Amino acid sequence: MTTRRAEVRDATAIAAVHVGGWNETYRGVLPDEFLDAMTLQRRIAHWRQRLADPRCVTYVAGGARSVVGFACGGAHEKPRPPYDAFLFHLYVLRSEHRRGIGRALLALVARDLRERGLHGMQLTVLSTNPARAFYEHLGALHLATVTSHHGDAWCDCVYGWPDLTVLSSPR
Repeated sequence: MTTRRAEVRDATAIAAVHVGGWNETYRGVLPDEFLDAMTLQRRIAHWRQRLADPRCVTYVAGGARSVVGFACGGAHEKPRPPYDAFLFHLYVLRSEHRRGIGRALLALVARDLRERGLHGMQLTVLSTNPARAFYEHLGALHLATVTSHHGDAWCDCVYGWPDLTVLSSPR
C-alpha cells in the first residue's frame, strides 16, 4: 500500500471512496434519501474543485490502479486558537480498516499543514460514527457536541488536537 499527494486526476477514485464510505457507515442510520442524493457525479464535481484548491491538502492511499482511502485538510474557516486547521475528510474503505492507512494519511495531512504554519486541528464527526474511537485513540480531545442540520437534526462531535506534532509522524 502506498500513499501520495492527490492530484485532480484522482477525483473520480476519491469520490467513489467518499460515496462508498458514507454508504458503508451510515446506511440504515441516516435517511436513505440523504444517502441516495450523494451521487458519484456530485462527489466527482466536489473533488475536482477541492483538489484544484491550493488551500487544501489531500493524500490518497492505494495500489497502482486504485484508491482505498484519502484524507483532506486545510486552514480552519473559523480558527479558535490553538485550532487553526481543519480535517475536512478522512475515509478508508471498510475492507482496508485496521491496516494503518487512516493513521498514515492523517500523519501526512498533519505534517503538510504544519509546514504551512498551522498548529492545531479540529474535525467534526457524526456521533454515530464508529471512527470516533479511532480519533480518540490518536489523542483527539472531545471538545463539544453540536446539532447540525442535513434535512434532519443530527449530533456532531467536535474533536481536536491542539498540537499537530502529535500526528505528523505515523506511530
